[in-house]
Amino acid sequence: MNTFLITVMFFSLIVFVHEFGHFIFARLFKVAVHEFSIGMGPAIWKTKKSETVYSLRMIPIGGFCKMEGEDEKSESENSFNKKSWYKRCIILIAGGLMNILLGFVMCCAMVLCQKNISSVIVDRVELNSPIENFLQSGDKIVKINNSKIHIKRDIEFEFSKIGADDYYDLTINRRGKTIVKSVKPNVYEFGNNNFTCVGFIPKILKINLFNLIREGFYLTFWAIKLVLISIKMLISGALNLNEMSGVVGAANMLGKAAKTGIVDLLFLSSFISINIGLFNLLPFPALDGGRVLFIIIELIRRKPIKAEHEGIVHFIGFALFILLMIFATWNDITRIFLH
Repeated sequence: MNTFLITVMFFSLIVFVHEFGHFIFARLFKVAVHEFSIGMGPAIWKTKKSETVYSLRMIPIGGFCKMEGEDEKSESENSFNKKSWYKRCIILIAGGLMNILLGFVMCCAMVLCQKNISSVIVDRVELNSPIENFLQSGDKIVKINNSKIHIKRDIEFEFSKIGADDYYDLTINRRGKTIVKSVKPNVYEFGNNNFTCVGFIPKILKINLFNLIREGFYLTFWAIKLVLISIKMLISGALNLNEMSGVVGAANMLGKAAKTGIVDLLFLSSFISINIGLFNLLPFPALDGGRVLFIIIELIRRKPIKAEHEGIVHFIGFALFILLMIFATWNDITRIFLH
């Protein structure tokens, strides 16, 4: 399938799910919605049902759910600003949470496409492994150092932080008994890089409804953890701004993933959806999390901040966000075309 078409379909789905989250809770709490739009720029299709205009716009990136009294004063009882603080917060965070839910659904779909699950239960130990005389068939990996292990990707994530010469604490469950042992990782060489792991072949599980939902849940949790760590590294300066990627980079990665198969495409798509959902929940002006922050400040002050003052802050935040996206897009272009 054409890379451009895949990108448009995917980002349109993300925007639709995000704005639908705002829309459904706005309607639930009886907030008037003037327009529900997918895309930006001039409208190419419009229809009106009841009080709401539904539209598709020319630029297939972005969208909005325009509510009465969201960015201006309104005396209507059906306006956003007249609703209780918790209803406004729910409406605002619903978009990001829906993106995370979409990521969960994609994770479950990816597991189904794999047709089985690699568990954290030992089937057999690799020969000449440092834990060859410790692990036994049927042992369940419970912890690596102080981090709980739920799925195989948790193991891979923890070992990405362990050096080839480092010892780590491996906690297992053997027939109901908890055992802890300090061991060295199994090390494989790939080119100039070392790959560390426990050194066992996992038991393969057939998919049923329970382990499908469980695997999808913990894959989503794993992605959330990875995104939060990346945000923390970016804020602390541990992650260079030049490593940031934008829409062009995401489109390029989606195109490559589509060529390698549906599993890789679903995995990357779920990660991007979760990433966007979490990013929108950050307490930064112009983002949903930033609007929630103003509601919290309103609760502390016991009176609302003037709409025009809040609008200025969100406008500045939006301008900074656009500059960040331009910078990230420039990074994408230089990586793809100049390297």
